[in-house]
Amino acid sequence: MDKQENLRGLIEGAILGAIWLVMLIASIYTPLFLIGFIILPIPFTIIAYRRGIRIALISAFVAVILSILFNLLVIGFSLVIYSILLGITSGYCFQQKKQANVTFTSMVLAVLGSNLLTILIIGFLTDYNIFADLSNTIQEAFVDSESLLGAIGLGATITEADIEAILEVIRLLLPTILIAVSVLIAYVYYHTARYTIRRLGEQETLPTLPSIAEIQLPKKILWYYIFATIGMIYLTLTGSMDNFMYTLLLNIVQILSLVLAVQGIGLVWYYMNKKNWSKVIKYPIVIILLHPILLQIMTWVGMFDIFFNWRKLPKQR
Repeated sequence: MDKQENLRGLIEGAILGAIWLVMLIASIYTPLFLIGFIILPIPFTIIAYRRGIRIALISAFVAVILSILFNLLVIGFSLVIYSILLGITSGYCFQQKKQANVTFTSMVLAVLGSNLLTILIIGFLTDYNIFADLSNTIQEAFVDSESLLGAIGLGATITEADIEAILEVIRLLLPTILIAVSVLIAYVYYHTARYTIRRLGEQETLPTLPSIAEIQLPKKILWYYIFATIGMIYLTLTGSMDNFMYTLLLNIVQILSLVLAVQGIGLVWYYMNKKNWSKVIKYPIVIILLHPILLQIMTWVGMFDIFFNWRKLPKQR
């Protein structure tokens, strides 16, 4: 019976591996990259959830061999690593019935790990410089912007110093950018994977992430933010902006700012729910709140919400 189950699992893994290969080709060679990027880990999630991590790893090995045979590993290297790590991690966590926060954190680490692994391996093998590529991309974007503004009668001059300043900000905030992108991808994929597994007829209850309106961060987050901000201001005033500690504190402040902004947006969502507003109204409001100026206001709202817990104030009256 065990041999039959193993054989059945291997056959299922081979089929899902072939499906993954087709999805990889579609993601690389068609305009469906964004959709493909979100659903590409699904086959590995399914096989890890149904058959366990051993069969999933065998399927991943077969998938890598197939991608080499079809000359896709070099072109889609980052997609291959991303889909295997995220797919197997999520499927294993769902199979082991991990709590939602544990599963989500594991998925964030899987996405972050795949990004770092891709940057390190490509940089080691090809001497690829991500900042040189970013510099060229930003320069091309500015040239296009200048042409567009000139065509409508608005002059704009972008200097090399401007481009260098933007690149310096990206260099400093690269950890924050990678973490923020990983959290966003993991959040979207969590719901995608959970929905897919349920649609396949699995009757087991899969954990759900709490609604943003239910998020209540501990007060220590607020103190971390305050102390990190004070430390960053001190290093700025003393002219110590070129050392590692300043970069570390800058990224901590930016990450905690985003976390506090989520708390603030959660409070807004909570009150919109209390007013029974339609999702047609709520989602556009949240999108508007992502504007940098409004997002900073949401950070302050999140700080006050952590301190006063405004959600409980109406109950105390």
